[in-house]
Amino acid sequence: MHPLPSLNEINLRCWHWRGASGRHYIHSVYGPATCPPFPGAVYVAVKRRGDLRHALAVGSFSDFWNASAGVQAIYAGDADEIHVHLLARSPAAIITVIADIQAAMNAKPRAEARPLLSAQQHRSAA
Repeated sequence: MHPLPSLNEINLRCWHWRGASGRHYIHSVYGPATCPPFPGAVYVAVKRRGDLRHALAVGSFSDFWNASAGVQAIYAGDADEIHVHLLARSPAAIITVIADIQAAMNAKPRAEARPLLSAQQHRSAA
């Protein structure tokens, strides 16, 4: 008999992404080197930063191993994980999930890089 996995082990193997619509999509988590191609599944290439996960690219496995943004992110060394959503049952559903997650990615504000000001410059700017 196999022991039940702990909640932490489950959390490491599953992740959900929320689309712009507010819908949640559950994903299985794989390392880039261990993720098999799942025909018809949706993937998210992910960069981990501590406990946070940042989506780099989203697509379907039908074009994943070609020159897609997801595989480019992996080869560039940016992706730490590949998240796989297997519950989209039709080509239309796959397109909807990808568009929803992509819209959420596009809606996230980008951090502005601002130079640090010295105390003198800060007083002058005020």
